Amino acid sequence: QRTVQWVTRYVLAVLAFLMIAETLVGRGYLYQVVYDFAWLAALPLTWWILRHWRDDLLRAWLVRHPEGWLVLRAEKGIGRPMGIFWAAPIAARLLVETLAEGITTFALRLSQLRRGFAFLLRRQLERQLEDEPLGPRRPLSDQTLTALTASAVVGALRVGPLPEMEAAQAEWARWQAGDTPAGPIALIGVRGVGKSVWLSALAESTDATLLALDAPRVTPGDLVPWLAAGLGHPDARTVDALADALLAGPRRAVLIDDTHLVVRRAAGGTAAIVALFELIRRTGVQVFWVCGFARPLWGWTRFALKDPDLFNTVLTLEAWGEDRLDAMLSARLKALGLTADFRSLLPQRLRGVPAEIARTELRFKQLLWDAAAGLPETTLHYWGASLDDRGEGRVEVRLFDEVNPDALERLDDAARLALNATLMHDRLGLQWASAVLHASPADCRALLEQLRAMGCVDREGDLYSVPVRWLCATTRFLQRKYLLHV
Repeated sequence: QRTVQWVTRYVLAVLAFLMIAETLVGRGYLYQVVYDFAWLAALPLTWWILRHWRDDLLRAWLVRHPEGWLVLRAEKGIGRPMGIFWAAPIAARLLVETLAEGITTFALRLSQLRRGFAFLLRRQLERQLEDEPLGPRRPLSDQTLTALTASAVVGALRVGPLPEMEAAQAEWARWQAGDTPAGPIALIGVRGVGKSVWLSALAESTDATLLALDAPRVTPGDLVPWLAAGLGHPDARTVDALADALLAGPRRAVLIDDTHLVVRRAAGGTAAIVALFELIRRTGVQVFWVCGFARPLWGWTRFALKDPDLFNTVLTLEAWGEDRLDAMLSARLKALGLTADFRSLLPQRLRGVPAEIARTELRFKQLLWDAAAGLPETTLHYWGASLDDRGEGRVEVRLFDEVNPDALERLDDAARLALNATLMHDRLGLQWASAVLHASPADCRALLEQLRAMGCVDREGDLYSVPVRWLCATTRFLQRKYLLHV
């Protein structure tokens, strides 16, 4: 309190002198003298504050940063006059950290506030449907729904320039010119953010070979022959043979989608990625590599391999904003010759008011953005589930059904770990589930089938994955339980 009083009195006194000087003689010599003197007089005040708070600042640093090169200086400075020289930079660092934490907390509160508004809007629409029920649903035809929600994006369906594409093309140009260092590139993003679309666009602009992993390949014996066949060297069965074949061939670009499928978070689960990294290191002069990774396993791979320095450039794709998602939905409708009608979301008395229709469209798309967390794949899923076919190129927008995340709260620890492993690995087979979960194959099958019965996990053959409709709810749940960091 005493410090605040001293600083406040000093600032008010300086402001008063500056105002008087400006009023009497304007912003001339006297004003500049007062201004310069104020800065000089601030130095002893700063010295007094640091001297008064020296020990508290040093102790606060030791609590927040128990390790580091300043720890020894802070310990020795407590109770000693010389400690003030270390208190000054520590005070500046603590101020920056506190401001950063405050900004982060404020942003988080805004995000939670936004989610709260989305929740209220949904409840409002649900109550309206109870008061004024709509007629039976008329789902879109399978052909229209597939065209509307397909992940592949070509031609006019692309929405503006793809993020980070210019950086990748610039890196490609540097590599072609022989500049070093240039390439390889790691493309990072959560599932559904558009990595496959991005890689397809880059493949078109660079005439590259695009390889998409169709299934987990977690051993070098499984991965290398698949790579060799895709790169036109089917006889190469080892990393050495494939590297020699690529070095003897023309300069080219190779893009690998879903590279995370060669990694498993278990003992022996990095053998294939180590082999791939060895191949990339040995052939970087002749081959421009771009590898797309899901963010969760990318973070674990960096940890497991002690942050490899292989990739010269790491590009991260973030969730889309509302405007970009709106442009995507509009482009899809336009390409199919459809017009969206939002009047069914309004009470009968307001369905003829243009301003209310426009406002409802905006709020519905905000609700859509929140439900999908800005991910285009999930947005398209919910968008397709919202539309009814009314004929003559008109589709009626209805409130889409969301999954109930409360069911996840009833899962025990073992089931939560199984769900986390399924989401992290994208496609988890029983062969590796036992090693990942440190449980018997029978227990793993039981846990995964339990999740499948709840609907939050799908099975295709021997592979389990989280379906699109559950992706955001599952991710938020696992983050809230501190099991997943993306």
